[in-house]
Amino acid sequence: MLYVIVGILCILTLFVIRHVLKIMRAGKVMKKIENASLKVRVATFARLTKRYEPKYGSQDKVLATVVTNELFSDTSQDDTRAGVFLKNHRDIIGKELCNLTDDKELLRMVHITLSEEILIRHAYGATAEQIEETFDKLKQYGLLVPVEEVKTDKFIDLANQFYRNNISE
Repeated sequence: MLYVIVGILCILTLFVIRHVLKIMRAGKVMKKIENASLKVRVATFARLTKRYEPKYGSQDKVLATVVTNELFSDTSQDDTRAGVFLKNHRDIIGKELCNLTDDKELLRMVHITLSEEILIRHAYGATAEQIEETFDKLKQYGLLVPVEEVKTDKFIDLANQFYRNNISE
């Protein structure tokens, strides 16, 4: 009888250890996705700043911030300079979002990034409706491009490459 109890405890211990290791690996993967996502956002901002500087001068960075946040449905800008700009210049922002239809590389990276972030957003409390709204907004502006399914490791590589291509110049 004692052997049976010890055997069951060993099996349960192995199950718990395996489960804890899976959770730890998932946490590491989520952190890698978050880091890669941040790189894509920074690279998007840099790319848009270069695009807007000739036309908007001193407003290029705030416009690039707002458009980047709109692409990724980041609402944390509401009480900032970017938030004020967003409220006062909706027409310019909408026009510039529509103008991004020609930048397929950027749109591809935005779509792939948002797809990779779905689990992270859900883990942080986003509802399925909120996640769907993000893709609906891209569709509304004609910015939703078809993309292939990308594994996490490939996404991280693509994010690093996109970052290098847009930051190093």
